[in-house]
Amino acid sequence: MLVMQCKAGDCIVVGDNVTLRVVQGKQGQLRLAFDAPKEIAIKRQDTKQIG
Repeated sequence: MLVMQCKAGDCIVVGDNVTLRVVQGKQGQLRLAFDAPKEIAIKRQDTKQIG
C-alpha cells in the first residue's frame, strides 16, 4: 500500500489514463475528483468494509 500526503490541487496519475485530483481538504475530510475513461469502474468502499 502506498500512503501519500497531499494538499488541495495536487494530482496523482495512475497508469496512462487515470488522474486523481485533491479538490478540497478540511476538518478531516477530503474531496477527490477522478478523471478516467468510462470503461474503468470507480467505486467507493466504506471504511466499515475494509479489513
